[in-house]
Amino acid sequence: MRFAGRFVLLAFALLQLLLTHSAFIRKATSTLSCGRAKTLLRASTSDPVPSLTALKRLRESSGAPMMDCKTALQDPGVAGDMNKAIAWLRAKGLAKVTASTRSTKEGLIAVHTSADQRCVALVEVNCETDFVKRNKDFQTFVGLLAETVLRSGGSASRELTVAEVLALRPPRDHVSVAGGEAKAFDSVQDALGDIAASIRETIVIRRASIVAPSSAGSVLATYVHNKVGGLRSAQTQLGKIASVAVLHAEPALPPAAALSLQQDAGHKLAMHIAAAQPLFLDAASAPAAFVEAESAIFREQLAAERKPVDVVDRIVAGKVAKRLAEVSLLQQSHQAESGGSSVERVLRDVGQRLGVDVTVAAFARWSLNE
Repeated sequence: MRFAGRFVLLAFALLQLLLTHSAFIRKATSTLSCGRAKTLLRASTSDPVPSLTALKRLRESSGAPMMDCKTALQDPGVAGDMNKAIAWLRAKGLAKVTASTRSTKEGLIAVHTSADQRCVALVEVNCETDFVKRNKDFQTFVGLLAETVLRSGGSASRELTVAEVLALRPPRDHVSVAGGEAKAFDSVQDALGDIAASIRETIVIRRASIVAPSSAGSVLATYVHNKVGGLRSAQTQLGKIASVAVLHAEPALPPAAALSLQQDAGHKLAMHIAAAQPLFLDAASAPAAFVEAESAIFREQLAAERKPVDVVDRIVAGKVAKRLAEVSLLQQSHQAESGGSSVERVLRDVGQRLGVDVTVAAFARWSLNE
């Protein structure tokens, strides 16, 4: 009996413990549920979480820690805008320009033509990624840089060194648009530093040149392949390949006929130059070093055939002549005209229709990273 009584008391104590524990669990569960509801409510009313793609782009452009990038993109004043996020990080001191050894294989070539269409400036600016190449601030910088080069160059054709370009004073309307902040600069070097700090990527000015006809009877035409961007100026074009053709008419044409020559024959020739990649005006313009190098290649190709020397000489001469025709502008088949005629023949026909002699005074072709 004594043992049975103790068993009843022990069972009663266990029952009380279970009841007390159940009440505790119900209270805790209620508290947790309430807290979870509040958390979900806060999450539903907060700024949306940035996408991983946006976070990665901002991280690569700014160099800031991932959590700071997330905070920047969720800031109410930023609202996911990439340029504003970079400006936000810069203001916090979290995005700074540092020396970089990363390659700059992307970029743009800008062509800026004067209002009277008498001269043109070409500049190439390189960056690291395609993402930056498509950045509006970067495109604006490249376009305004070409305008700055043209304004400084007078009316003579010349190539500028990078040091000369960096020392140029931009026009007063050449301002920073990075992060929504407008300001003028005393030099291209300052403007370059500002855009690099904003975009947080290595930016390099690679080359710059001015092309200007030396005669009043010449007209200038341009063409840009893979054109990008929508800049404020219709005088500026951006792309990966750019070409310039200068045609000379003798005697000089009246304005209306000169405009027709520029817009038709000039533009088509510029298109051809971009596509055909000529190296020289004609075979006579090819430097001796080029001819010797090509001859050596062809002789090496024929060495195993053990042909007589005079035969080899004739074969090599023929191959060199064919190679020169392939890379000489006037001998190339005009790719922007039907019929397969050479550029020289097409220009002769154009001159006959206009009653003048039409010749190529100068040409240029730029390709990104060539």
